[in-house]
Amino acid sequence: MTTPRKLEQNDVERMQIPPRYWNSQIEKVEAMVEAHGMPVRPLSGVLETYVEQIDEQLDAGNGIVLYGNNGRGKTAALVWLGMQIRRRGYSVLYVETAKLKDIKIQKVPFSTEETLWERLMTVDVLVLDDLGKGVSDSKGFMQELVDEIIRTRGAHLRTTLISSNVDPAKLMTDDFLKKSTLAMMQETVAFLHVVGEDIRRRARMALVNKLVGESDGD
Repeated sequence: MTTPRKLEQNDVERMQIPPRYWNSQIEKVEAMVEAHGMPVRPLSGVLETYVEQIDEQLDAGNGIVLYGNNGRGKTAALVWLGMQIRRRGYSVLYVETAKLKDIKIQKVPFSTEETLWERLMTVDVLVLDDLGKGVSDSKGFMQELVDEIIRTRGAHLRTTLISSNVDPAKLMTDDFLKKSTLAMMQETVAFLHVVGEDIRRRARMALVNKLVGESDGD
């Protein structure tokens, strides 16, 4: 395994990671994961195991779907994993699912040589955030885009890391993904149910307490 290097600001910018996630640390993600009847494990431990096996996992194109309620740290966890992968020399790109239509139709540029759509198809590791949000539409165009991504990347053994608030059973309905898309995902993707405390709620309460909690005066 390649010795990891320190990431520079240019790395996270090229990965197109939103600034709020630049300092993501797995130690701060306290969630647990459930999968296929296996014992519940800390999410941090699962992702650290993936990093230990990183060359093997990426050579096979093996990805991860983290699904569960809002505020459990799914996106931060996958961004952290993406950054660990980048530290070892692989190319990584972060994309919000809801923006796929604009990326495709408007041919949003990634560089002078390629569009963002071309980049997300060929990058070593794609972090596809919030699958399910904005996927359902009357003409099925978004479903077609997601299907194209999963099929093309899967055929070339390119790893995709996905976060979703939607249970896989619901993803199987026509409102979200084609059944054939999910079937292909199940060949090379581990579906992990993320459970635990709502981190966003804890952050909100900390802010409220800071603003209106204990005071010195009046």
